[in-house]
Amino acid sequence: MADETSLYELGMAHHQEVWGAQYKRPSVYEQLDPDLYRFVIETAHGRVLSRPGLDLKTRELLIVATLTTLGRERELRTHVNGALNVGATREEIVEVVFQMGIYAGFPAMRMLAGVAAEVFGERGIELHGAGDQ
Repeated sequence: MADETSLYELGMAHHQEVWGAQYKRPSVYEQLDPDLYRFVIETAHGRVLSRPGLDLKTRELLIVATLTTLGRERELRTHVNGALNVGATREEIVEVVFQMGIYAGFPAMRMLAGVAAEVFGERGIELHGAGDQ
């Protein structure tokens, strides 16, 4: 297993690949205790999300589905952006919206649809499929 420094470096590399080198919103973890942010980076990004078994796009789409099911709208916005940043398409995210209607319920589907539409609008991504040929 990697040592703490390399886990942090691996985690930060993953974090930057998904959200870009300049992304870093003020963290409640850092405000409460500086070691909490490091813990998140090492554990979530360094140990789990950077594992080789799934590509980043698949991981981000799974995270979008999970956060939808859990009703975590704030984090959902971050991960819809993350999914787009690592190659997910509008169509793939819309398919996740459909799946959530079946497996998480229509209120969850509605929440994801609303978040996705807002993110698409902010990023200049067309909301309708007509122009995607």
